[in-house]
Amino acid sequence: MGKQNGVKHMDGKSCDLCENLESIKCYVDYWNYIVSYLYKAESINEECYRRLTEILTDEEMKETLHDFKFNVLNFQIEVNGLQKSFEMLRDKHIRRDTGYLGHPDGQEFDQKHAVNTKKYVDRFYNSAPFYIVLHQMFRDCCPQLHLILEEKRHFQRFGKRQGLYGDYYCISPIIDLIVFNAARGDFYKRPPKDLTEKIEYVYDESGRLLMCMWYRNNDSLYTIELFLYSELYIIRLAYDSYSQDDFRLGDIVIQTYQGELISSLEHTYFSPYGIIWEMETEKYIYIDGKIGEEWEEHYIFPGTGEAWFELVCPRNQRIFEWNSDGYIYGFRCREWLGDGLIRNTDDNHICEISDKKKKTTGKEAGRWRRPNYFRE
Repeated sequence: MGKQNGVKHMDGKSCDLCENLESIKCYVDYWNYIVSYLYKAESINEECYRRLTEILTDEEMKETLHDFKFNVLNFQIEVNGLQKSFEMLRDKHIRRDTGYLGHPDGQEFDQKHAVNTKKYVDRFYNSAPFYIVLHQMFRDCCPQLHLILEEKRHFQRFGKRQGLYGDYYCISPIIDLIVFNAARGDFYKRPPKDLTEKIEYVYDESGRLLMCMWYRNNDSLYTIELFLYSELYIIRLAYDSYSQDDFRLGDIVIQTYQGELISSLEHTYFSPYGIIWEMETEKYIYIDGKIGEEWEEHYIFPGTGEAWFELVCPRNQRIFEWNSDGYIYGFRCREWLGDGLIRNTDDNHICEISDKKKKTTGKEAGRWRRPNYFRE
């Protein structure tokens, strides 16, 4: 194939490729090549490049994806598709600023109730290209990745669908604590004969969670969630079933760990056609190994009929209270718009959690750690 020259990126510049694509034999090397190209072409920023490279150079990730089939001749298609998505994202960013900050009511609202909202909204736009690249990298990988993980199956469990994202292995360690009518549920003692509305959890020999499958009935799925592991991250890829052979990547979740404890999560939603439309994040602050605070941020990207007041970035702060037995017994909530605190009379009110849930919040509880068959 030789070198490719003059490929355009979204600001009209060109960037010569400096490697021979024919020499690339591995899927992670192929995507490392694409990511390096995008960075040299200034289509992604340094933070996006760093995070993608960190994933693609991880030894376990390389081993998992080593035998993925791909075609280097699709390079130009991949790059063009990504740059089109970046251009669409940039248009959304411009539309947000002109629609919200350019609207008289938006300006008044910002002055009265919010502080530095643009700073927090911009963080979502800066993070979005990272997820756009991941989506393109894994959007067609469900069949291959499912087979690879299926070969590692050693244990399995079943549970009832609970409504939390991830059900028993909810992506957030605290969502069932703050939503009082939500529960993680329990496992069945034996595999059910009728799989309708059931969840199957699949683990490898060491107990690590590999897959979550939500059954429509015994013969079909609503969703299959596949897990990739690296030293710092768990990448959760949720594919929605549109037919027996049509699975589309709808959600990407990244859980970040510091040592044994989860430190943050990012959840990015995509349309069935691969358009990014929503992101939410949670960050956790620990004191002596116990969670003290959680910060949640949420942003919906502009669509076609957005109003100015929908384009803000709400932030929720939760402060957890621990009892002398070493369990969380309640939490206080504060709401922010940017750096602006929304004052209300309930700021110091402690919301207590149920006795049953309290027992699952100790320092060694599984909710704070990577999902594993041997850890409840």
